[in-house]
Amino acid sequence: MVKRAGAVRWTWLLPLGGFLLLSLAYGVLNPIWEALDEPEHFQYVKFIAEQHRLPNGDETLPALVDRPANELFQPPLYYVLEAPFVAGIDLNANPSWVRNPYFTWAFHPLRNGVAIHTLSEAWPYRGMILGAHVMRVVSTVLCGVAVACVYWIGYLVSSRRGVGLMAASLAALTPGFIISSASIDNDAAAIATSSVALLVAVRLLWARHAIWLWFAGLGLATGLALLAQPDNVVLLAVGILAAILVGLRERSVRLLLIHVASFVLATGLTAGWHYALSSSHSTGSYLSQNILNLEAVRQTLTLARAWGIVRNVYETYWGSFGWEIFHLPPLFYWLLLPPCLLSAMSLLWHLRGRQWGGESWRTIAVRPEVGGRLLLMVAIGLGFLTTAYWNLARSDEGATAHARFLFPVIAGTSFFLICGLCVLRRGLREASLGYLFAACAATTGYALAIAPGSFGPVAPVYGDARAAGVQRPLNVDFANGMQLVGILPMGPEQVTANGDLHLRLLWQAAETPAFDYSAFLRLQSAAGQVIHDQDHGPGASLNLLPHDWQPGEVIPDDWTIHIPAGAAPGDYRIEAGLYDYRDLKPISASGGQPAAVIGQARVAS
Repeated sequence: MVKRAGAVRWTWLLPLGGFLLLSLAYGVLNPIWEALDEPEHFQYVKFIAEQHRLPNGDETLPALVDRPANELFQPPLYYVLEAPFVAGIDLNANPSWVRNPYFTWAFHPLRNGVAIHTLSEAWPYRGMILGAHVMRVVSTVLCGVAVACVYWIGYLVSSRRGVGLMAASLAALTPGFIISSASIDNDAAAIATSSVALLVAVRLLWARHAIWLWFAGLGLATGLALLAQPDNVVLLAVGILAAILVGLRERSVRLLLIHVASFVLATGLTAGWHYALSSSHSTGSYLSQNILNLEAVRQTLTLARAWGIVRNVYETYWGSFGWEIFHLPPLFYWLLLPPCLLSAMSLLWHLRGRQWGGESWRTIAVRPEVGGRLLLMVAIGLGFLTTAYWNLARSDEGATAHARFLFPVIAGTSFFLICGLCVLRRGLREASLGYLFAACAATTGYALAIAPGSFGPVAPVYGDARAAGVQRPLNVDFANGMQLVGILPMGPEQVTANGDLHLRLLWQAAETPAFDYSAFLRLQSAAGQVIHDQDHGPGASLNLLPHDWQPGEVIPDDWTIHIPAGAAPGDYRIEAGLYDYRDLKPISASGGQPAAVIGQARVAS
């Protein structure tokens, strides 16, 4: 019996383990950068990992995208947590960032991807790609903390381990949550810290001794949540409400004030320094310009916009990809709608007459499980209002009221979805719960299956010459901005007459060439005898001519050099160059020469 009880006690590890596996799988399958603002969050972590300090308000970060990284207004907790895990990785090696010029173009087949993905992103990971995947793993672990909190919150407020287990399992299978957890984004720290704060807030309702210490702990967790994301300000209301409930239970105004003071003081000591320093820049200026913009809210609040916010939150809760360019097919949203509506109607039915399952609201102060439900309801309501307000305050027609801002209270949303179905009659309850979990599993499986190909094909190019396997680095600059950065012999460098020599040149361009120049390759003896002279457009074998090149890409260019049957044995210089086929004039290489010597080949007798 004891052994069985112990086994039941650890069942919460099952949804946690399943979530970690799903999130890690999605982190591998979803291409790097195809999540909200990943390039900018990456640069913030990279700065701290390399500089070992926080950026000040006057600094800007180098941009992976075509604008400076604009995430410096964010509080620093997530980035400080990430930095130690990538401090030993060279985040400048194997760069993969190439901006997709077709991103958001209407009806363009490549419009979904913010980046052009290259062969540098393939396993085994290294450099920038390794660092990005490590950051995603840290995000997954942080969100795993939230899944564990969902179980314990559900168990506390329902007094049933089965409810806690189902709530945690639902959170672990929520497609939008899985997708958000597998990205480089400070939402992960916000979700983890706010979930811990909610757990402490619910748990302290049972406390009978040293309650002020519980409120100090809640203040610490709330302060950390504010250091993760400003939107977690809703936790201040949750903490004050918890203090009121305990004060009513104890029937003491003095204890109420002590608890509020403990909570506020701990919160202020944890997060106050950041917001005090950020009052004139960074977080402070962002809040004043974007969040405290009451006039924008007044102008943009319409019935159509309000309905759009509700729809956005619903769709992004159950799954959306990338930068909101790609969503799941509507079928999945319709599949998940019936259990959501059924749960909501069931809860409203059981709340009729100001009752909750037979419990009068007057007992909230003395029954901790009922008070816990109230705390969760308030957190969800304020979380949704904050999400809607933030969307309206930005007054940006392209902005999305994203459910990722609701995931800090995923414990509440998961718990109430499960509770609404659990109070149904037995047959309907089992059918609806089974349907909900099956629909979540199908949606998650579909997302995992289509993620790798949803953002365009992998370009057959590399992030740098090392990733391309260069054996002989080159540094040949041409006057038109194109460069030769390496050469790879693709077979023996000693050939016989009437044989073939296979080479791969690696090209790069500082900016996209305006014209498809031709390249030539020739073998020349020390006496000046040319035994081979061939040309083609660089990248032609990949169907990737210069006008399609993006800055930062390394383009492999394969050549086959045929040695004539009568070629004299000896050593031959391999010379490469570019020319404009419109007038046949060569493009000057380094030193002003019409061609550059890039290697040597030996013709055997």
